[in-house]
Amino acid sequence: MEMITEALQADIDVSASNKRALTRVVTAEKEIARLDKLIASNSERVNKARQAFSNAKTPASKEKAKTRLSEAQAKLKEIKAERTAAATEQRKAGRLAKGLYKALQTARAKMIKDFEKTAKALEKAADTKTRRRRRSSKKKAAQAAAE
Repeated sequence: MEMITEALQADIDVSASNKRALTRVVTAEKEIARLDKLIASNSERVNKARQAFSNAKTPASKEKAKTRLSEAQAKLKEIKAERTAAATEQRKAGRLAKGLYKALQTARAKMIKDFEKTAKALEKAADTKTRRRRRSSKKKAAQAAAE
């Protein structure tokens, strides 16, 4: 994926879609990194809430710890769902980038092939003698009269 990203970045001036695809890839990667950090910190929070619940002595403190634990678990579940959505978006962006890279390579190969064909024709034309056509005297007279 890194090679594809670098290739698209090198040809960023070629197409606006390359720029958009790169932006999607980078944004998705950053979002996943951010959500991974949130998952880690919220998992820690859930563990602490579990510990507090198990250490609670009075019924009131147990109830308070239980609500904190359920809130922390709900938040963690929400963040995990966001992470799943972000991972899906990252896969989509990756597929798009790969498709653009493939299209870019195909277009480049086609361009080179067309260039070679034109170059051969030009080489052949340069090697052959040019024919000079002489105008007939009637044509010269007609052109002179037209001017």
